[in-house]
Amino acid sequence: MSSAFSSNDVEVLSRKINIEETLPKTDSLALLHETYEIPRCIQHIKENNYTKVALQFPDYMLADAAEVAYQLQHGTSADFYVLADTSYGSFDVDEVAAQHIQTDLIIHYGKASVVANTKTSIIYVFGAIKINLDPAINHFMQCFPEQTERVLVLSSASYISSLDMMKDQLRHEYPNLSVVTLKLPDQPKPDTQVDNDDFCTNSCPDCSCRIKSTKTNPETGDPLVFEFQSFVAKLQENMSIDDYSLFFIGHEKSEMLQNFQLQHPNCKGFIYNPAVEKCTELCCTINKFLMKRYFITEKVKDAKTVGILVGTMGMAGFREIIRHLKDILKQSGKKSYTFVVGKLNPQKLANFPEIDIFVMVACPEETIVDGSDFYKPIATPYEVEVACNANRQWGENYVTNFTELLPDGKHFVEFSPHKEVTVSLVSGNLRGVSLQEQDSQEENNQLDTIREKALSVFHPYSSAQFYAGRTWQGLEQKLGETPVGDAKEGRSGLPMTYTHEM
Repeated sequence: MSSAFSSNDVEVLSRKINIEETLPKTDSLALLHETYEIPRCIQHIKENNYTKVALQFPDYMLADAAEVAYQLQHGTSADFYVLADTSYGSFDVDEVAAQHIQTDLIIHYGKASVVANTKTSIIYVFGAIKINLDPAINHFMQCFPEQTERVLVLSSASYISSLDMMKDQLRHEYPNLSVVTLKLPDQPKPDTQVDNDDFCTNSCPDCSCRIKSTKTNPETGDPLVFEFQSFVAKLQENMSIDDYSLFFIGHEKSEMLQNFQLQHPNCKGFIYNPAVEKCTELCCTINKFLMKRYFITEKVKDAKTVGILVGTMGMAGFREIIRHLKDILKQSGKKSYTFVVGKLNPQKLANFPEIDIFVMVACPEETIVDGSDFYKPIATPYEVEVACNANRQWGENYVTNFTELLPDGKHFVEFSPHKEVTVSLVSGNLRGVSLQEQDSQEENNQLDTIREKALSVFHPYSSAQFYAGRTWQGLEQKLGETPVGDAKEGRSGLPMTYTHEM
């Protein structure tokens, strides 16, 4: 039986899985080889003489795990191990589990953040899902009848293989069309010019391709390059992404689409779902979502104890952001504790009632957690920065990639703690007392400090906490302070009608 502090093991068998993209039925062997890029993986394994290979599948691809492992085993002499359950999430490369068998290669299937910085070699296989181009192009032309309009085509990683064909059919009629391509971390930095006009879309670790410069020279008019997570796209000179309309190919609830809207809330466009071949207009509901995130930011300002949740061990810079969060929380007068709990659920975090709020350190796709089922809210590193850093204000572009908040990141802001006393928009109490000021107050009022510490273990809305904030603490003896006098007759009768009051 499940409780508030532990979950039932049987729930794993009945757990519901949220599937965004629908994989095609891989009944034929040829389709299986094409979807999971088995020939490319076999060639890479043979060229590098790998002996132990870990296959990491998301939940919606586990049905083909056995057949994929068999085909790879049949084509190579290496040993293959299937990672059926990841330590943190499907986006994160699970090097922790792979190191248990000391593998020398990890093949990551499905959705990925492509920001891993692991010691083990990695191949990304997104699951090449072919889309039906005819209805997709028809919907595109209906959404954008003006052929001179600037349009950015963005898709989930599973559909990235079909974008080149879509671009070839539309580039002549839509001269201002911009289509994204993958930019993988193992490629060289985008500062080398090559003759090829296309970006590299190979996902092999030793890829020797180059992509064009991302810098814009106003004098020469070099093309701009729009970068979003693991994707890049060429833009027209002197144009920004705000001058483009969006045509997104994927599910309406895609994490990538949500992150794009957070960073560009004013962008308009359409969403095309290839699974149902339906196109819908991009809804402007991101403002309501931002209002909820701002409420969590206010909760961070009120919090005295913050729990830092480690949600990744494969993304570059996760140790640096943890140290950064600890530092700014300490300078802001807050205590912080680090928790490594693996995959999150309400039962795990309910065992830490002393924590006022948690902050999630994970890849961009998993950093925002829906905390409606949790006992305490879960913030992001960016929201902690907004709450604690006086130099950072709410209203700028939302940052989901925590590496951009670190020094040398494009959204780094020098930290400065809040020095003024403000009023909480959540509780209405005053806030702004730092740890140094609390230490100086302990020397002047030891009794109040002891009483406050003794009652701080209770719930903030309990009667004991309310009692600590009252000015009248009850009857006091005042021994030696009351002058000695003759005895007097006290009250008599019932409390509702004393005899002297009648």
